[in-house]
Amino acid sequence: MAKKGDLASSSILASSSSMNHSSIDDVSSPYYLHHSDSPGIVLVSQQLTGENYATWNRAMTIALKVKNKFDFVDGSITRAEDNTELLNAWICNNNIVISWILNSVTKEISASIIYSESAHEIWRDLKERFQQRNGPRIFQLRRELMNLTQGQSSNLSLFPLHTKITIRTNIWYQCSPDLKGL
Repeated sequence: MAKKGDLASSSILASSSSMNHSSIDDVSSPYYLHHSDSPGIVLVSQQLTGENYATWNRAMTIALKVKNKFDFVDGSITRAEDNTELLNAWICNNNIVISWILNSVTKEISASIIYSESAHEIWRDLKERFQQRNGPRIFQLRRELMNLTQGQSSNLSLFPLHTKITIRTNIWYQCSPDLKGL
């Protein structure tokens, strides 16, 4: 005969399992995989070459957030060791995100990250390797922002100047995200 404590713990396990299953099936969950989420899709139009890290990173961030998978690269969702169903969902989603990253980088970069275990590890590695190259670009943007002028025309429209400032400021923040508060 089952004891009262055994019934309570099996009830908790059943509700935990159904809760995890429902979170996997919930379209708003990062664990949810849409039928179009295949490993072969290319999320961004321009491959990471190294020199274009800031724009590639921004495009991938947007695409992964749209797919509700950004939490796998930023480390918010970690490998679920204690729950088989969530672990299987994590492995599947992690591998999908890894394949999307591999599809969006050059063959040379792909060869250096192919054996990484997690999308977060790859994301961090790419950031460490390629974001550091932005020092000269930051210097150039700082100089361009300081020297930015409307031009010699008598047109009083500020749109072109505003556009230049906005574009360069956005690139500046992408190159050095820790300076956004300045």
